[in-house]
Amino acid sequence: MTRRVRRALLAASRQAWDIFVGADRRMPGAIGNAPDGGSAGAGRGWYLRRDQERSPGGPVVGRASRAVLTLSEPVAALFAPPAARADLFTARYRPRWSRARNRRNSG
Repeated sequence: MTRRVRRALLAASRQAWDIFVGADRRMPGAIGNAPDGGSAGAGRGWYLRRDQERSPGGPVVGRASRAVLTLSEPVAALFAPPAARADLFTARYRPRWSRARNRRNSG
């Protein structure tokens, strides 16, 4: 393969590779010298957990999350102003069946 083709393939798969490597780093027993991300990594982790909690019920957050998970958008789409606003200023999504079960158990 030519160098240009290899670089194009690397660029196309870079986001998937970064997600894959980042997920492995947190697995028990993983060894290696990958940087831990420091306080910026902790902030990103908090935000991404919050995004996962809100993506099932929020149309803006859900659309951005699905686009990133299917690799049709870069991870930066999760931090775009509309998605960030929805992530930071909306309550966590709770499915209807969960709310009904909690009402039955509380009485």
